[in-house]
Amino acid sequence: MPPAFVQGGRLDRELSQNPTLAFTSNLTAGNLIVGWVTWESTTITLDSITDTLGHTIILLDNPTLIAADQWRAALYYVENISGGADTLTFNFSASVRSSTSVHEVSGLATSGALDQRAWNNQTSPPTTADAVTSTAVTTTVDGEYIFGRSITDGAPTVTV
Repeated sequence: MPPAFVQGGRLDRELSQNPTLAFTSNLTAGNLIVGWVTWESTTITLDSITDTLGHTIILLDNPTLIAADQWRAALYYVENISGGADTLTFNFSASVRSSTSVHEVSGLATSGALDQRAWNNQTSPPTTADAVTSTAVTTTVDGEYIFGRSITDGAPTVTV
């Protein structure tokens, strides 16, 4: 079965030390959660992400500086999730304005699903078509799921 988007969630510019994001529908056991979180600080840290189902949430590239003056970001994911109602909690070292996008995806391996990742920080990209890029990666398996997120002018927007 090829990978497929099941559901997603989004939280934009929430000011809190521990913002939460609830999935609108129950998660399906065996699926994958993947997301990206940004926050407006170069000193406040993202200490962990927890959820109500007790998953071990893996943080990647935490933190990545994505704008020299104010933004940091991190990727996160969970393989082989449990089914049921779920709420994510983002645990920062202090109150901060943060945003996140998350996807539940079916049809992926229950372990070793992360193949590659790429970051690109373009502080002043051109305004022409296709000017914003994540940098290139070469997929290694047919039917891979590609999760993308961008931030522009300090206002996070999803590009998938």
